[in-house]
Amino acid sequence: MYRLQFCRGKVSALDSESTTSFTDVYEGPSTSHLVTNLEHNVEYSLRVSGQCYSGSGAGVCWSPWSLPVTWATTLPRRGSYFSLCLSVVMILYMMVMIIILSVVMILYMMVMIIIIISHFITVLHTMQGGIIHDRNVCLSVYLSNA
Repeated sequence: MYRLQFCRGKVSALDSESTTSFTDVYEGPSTSHLVTNLEHNVEYSLRVSGQCYSGSGAGVCWSPWSLPVTWATTLPRRGSYFSLCLSVVMILYMMVMIIILSVVMILYMMVMIIIIISHFITVLHTMQGGIIHDRNVCLSVYLSNA
């Protein structure tokens, strides 16, 4: 049989018997036990005692408590999960914005190319009919030459 106790915080070997209040979490034959309801990112101290049988007929006794062992939980806080979700949302938002800006730039370039081509065509028409600054006149001059 074994007994397992733990407490919150780091406990030195000198303090384990005097000022620290340990909580019983297990008593039984198993050599392993899952301690539940622990807080995230907190140090805990743990100690164990075993049952011994005296041969003199005195009955069951418990060994002295072991020296405390300190360990810490490492699961992330709930806020960390929220931060991770927020980061993912921000990355997705930035990707969408980059795609939208890319599409806008492509459309802007296409419009600029169309304007340049139409201006070039206008210049060609103007050169065929002489120096004419009015587009309607340019079109009629071009059609009359054909």
